[in-house]
Amino acid sequence: MQSVGIKIRKLREIQDLTQEFMATQLGMSQTNYGKIERGEVDITYSTLKKIADLFGIDVASLLSFDSGNVIHKV
Repeated sequence: MQSVGIKIRKLREIQDLTQEFMATQLGMSQTNYGKIERGEVDITYSTLKKIADLFGIDVASLLSFDSGNVIHKV
């Protein structure tokens, strides 16, 4: 099972967003945002909700996301 951080990173990459953009939207440094993606910090529900909102999905969809089911354009 993928960690939440990996799911967030994959969703960010699919939407072609940068860590810097995400961090700015969340009101944190890029360094701290990177720690979320690497699973180095515990993520609060409110931050998880903000991230899901940025992706245009709900928290349940974010948590159940499986990048193995994504087809990439070549």
